[in-house]
Amino acid sequence: MCLTKFDSVTEQQLIDMFNKGLSSKEISTVLNTSNTTLFRWINKLDAEGKIDYSNRRTKSKEQYNITCKCCGKEVLMARETAKYCSDKCKSEYNRNNSGDKHTCKNCMVSFFSYKNKYYCTKECQLEYMRKHPIIKVKIKKEPKEKKSITCIQCGKEHLTHLANTKYCSNLCGSLHRRNEKKVMVNKRCKECGKHFSSTNNRMIFCDKECSNKYGWRIKETNRRNVIRNNGSIDWDISIPKLIKRDGIKCYLCNEDCNRQDFIINSNGTTITGESYPSIEHVIAVANGGTHTWSNVKLAHRGCNNKKGTIELSEFTNKQEIQV
Repeated sequence: MCLTKFDSVTEQQLIDMFNKGLSSKEISTVLNTSNTTLFRWINKLDAEGKIDYSNRRTKSKEQYNITCKCCGKEVLMARETAKYCSDKCKSEYNRNNSGDKHTCKNCMVSFFSYKNKYYCTKECQLEYMRKHPIIKVKIKKEPKEKKSITCIQCGKEHLTHLANTKYCSNLCGSLHRRNEKKVMVNKRCKECGKHFSSTNNRMIFCDKECSNKYGWRIKETNRRNVIRNNGSIDWDISIPKLIKRDGIKCYLCNEDCNRQDFIINSNGTTITGESYPSIEHVIAVANGGTHTWSNVKLAHRGCNNKKGTIELSEFTNKQEIQV
């Protein structure tokens, strides 16, 4: 069982072992106690004056006999490289000499510096280097014999002195490594359902057109879901009926719309221009507006895009500032 408290007998035993010079580990082993308890009791005895913990035996360190550079006294120091007997001598020497004494290699003038310098000034260093230039001898290497190698990418023969080269240029090397790593994967288009092959494993559409069709359809579906969530819907709203109700003029710029401003491309897709009529929501659907007759008016397609989701008053102020 570990001893946690000391009686008078154990205390006297601790004092005797401490005075004999036993180590704390040896004392804790004899008394069967922990180091924490032992040192707590030692500090208590030291405070009472029963033992002198400050004069605890230590391992003797080797000391060196040096001569102080300031006062010239011979003293014993723990470091062999020590130059001064005390910090006071060190500060006094540096104050009087501004560092150690050096001799300039160019003008042979003595100067003081804390760093190990060879020249008193930068000019002396440059002058000494001009007088004693360092001549570097370049050893010419004999050129290696070139050999003919066939490029594994383009099949052309080329001369090179490299032993392990396989390509005629960096371009051929990058093309070969790129094609070597890529693996063709059979995929099915998410829009049209056609099967196609691609080296891009993340590709889900066969071409850009299918990608655009899918994006437009998802965007329109989300817009219709927002319209349903905003409230009542009038599904019979159309551009011809709006023209019949409001006329052909755009309510944003008060100019006529052009129903002929469109083209049909080779794929059969209708592409409308900026002046083509469109259905404009006075309160944008994104801001909670409903798809009803009371919230729609006729507007140019370009004006509709410029207005976006902002309020009508804000759009009118912007147009006045631009004018």
